[in-house]
Amino acid sequence: MRQQSATCPNCGQSLFNGEDVHIHHKTPRSQGGTNHSSNLVAVHLVCHSQLHR
Repeated sequence: MRQQSATCPNCGQSLFNGEDVHIHHKTPRSQGGTNHSSNLVAVHLVCHSQLHR
């Protein structure tokens, strides 16, 4: 979250706006992605759902 300046990369809003926060894998684990911090990003629950559509 610190590396993202507490901002959701999907919508650009603060991660501290009262919405639930989820961790998203940039490259899915099923496609060889890892749990390393360089592959993870914090996003709002709604934004996470949008990313998986």
